[in-house]
This record gives sequence, C-alpha cells and structure tokens, in this order.
Amino acid sequence: ERIRATTVALEAGKTDTTLVDNLIYLLQKDENTNVRLAALNALLRFTDQPNVQDAMLTTIDSEGPLIVKIQLIETLVRLEDERLLPYLKSLEEDDSIPLQLRDAAKLATFKLS
Repeated sequence: ERIRATTVALEAGKTDTTLVDNLIYLLQKDENTNVRLAALNALLRFTDQPNVQDAMLTTIDSEGPLIVKIQLIETLVRLEDERLLPYLKSLEEDDSIPLQLRDAAKLATFKLS
C-alpha cells in the first residue's frame, strides 16, 4: 500500500507540498527498501523544489539501506548538485562504510568534478 501511495505522486497534476513531504518521509523513514526507492523515483518530479534536493542530501548521511544511498548519489549527480561533494568526501574517507558505497562516492566525485 505504501508503494501504491508513491505512484499517486506520478499521477499528480501539480505540486502538493503535503504529498512531497510524505514522499520525503517515506524516503527517509520507511523500513521497506522498495518503498524508499519508489519514493525516490516519485520525488524526481519535484527536484525543482529546494527542499527535495535538501532531503536527498541529508538522507545520504542518515541510516538506511545501501542501495538507497547509492541511488541517491546517482540521482544527485544527474541533477549536478555540487552540494553533494562534501558528503562524497566524507563517504570516501570513512573506512567503516561498505566498499560499494565508497566506490559510488568516488565515481560520483569524478563525475561532478
């Protein structure tokens, strides 16, 4: 049902702040990885809103599934959000995080440079 809720955003004709806030909440807090990824996909329609990209940035730095963090990095690189660079630097230097995430951070740094 939560995944279905994310598809409502794809059908919405205009920006609804409550809808965007709910999608951000799902991206950051839902226990299901698929729901988080669906929320990220739905949020792509609203990346012109500063709070959406801000939420994506802070989600990278929070607890959550590895695949979601990698998808967030790739999304922000596509959006050419250079505010991502400090997050990437900290990920690259942290030996306690999985190698896949560090490698994604290195690749993203290269693409943004």
